Amino acid sequence: MKKLLCLLLIVQSIVLTAQNDITREGLFFGFSAGGGIHLSNDDYQSRMSLPNIKIGYMVNEKLGFGLYMPGGVSTINSQNRAFEAFLPSVQYYLTKNWYASAGVGLSLETTPFYDVDFSVGPPDFYVGPGFGFAAGYEFLHFKDKFAVDIQSRVLLGQIYYDKNNSTEQAAFDILIGFTIF
Repeated sequence: MKKLLCLLLIVQSIVLTAQNDITREGLFFGFSAGGGIHLSNDDYQSRMSLPNIKIGYMVNEKLGFGLYMPGGVSTINSQNRAFEAFLPSVQYYLTKNWYASAGVGLSLETTPFYDVDFSVGPPDFYVGPGFGFAAGYEFLHFKDKFAVDIQSRVLLGQIYYDKNNSTEQAAFDILIGFTIF
């Protein structure tokens, strides 16, 4: 119990001393990881969401445009499948720490890179329209340029396997992210 109390006091002091005002301007780069639920074909599976990358440009202190590339892996029919997207997006800060982000683009389903057997050939890529929405809270700022946040995200996509066969997929994730402004 004493060790837990000491750890909490140390973390609290780090969080309190690290709360600087952050300057959001110019290029930004973000990375996040987490987990959630993947819904597909009236079935759901747990999902590991990694990597999630965002690259963009802050037009002003509150508004940024960028490319959001969420990804994640779940097991469907005893096979690992990656449900990902490339979404041009808008990110807007509602308050100093709260933000919302939304984008429309291309969703895709494929074999995760670590399961690809290139001796058989390249993996199949199935694509379709995609939409993503995220809301996050930056709970830690430091050195005027770095932020750590917690975010929730919804990723929706219609995947076309061929002209007559498609599926709708959705992913709901909770993520911890790191952003450099």
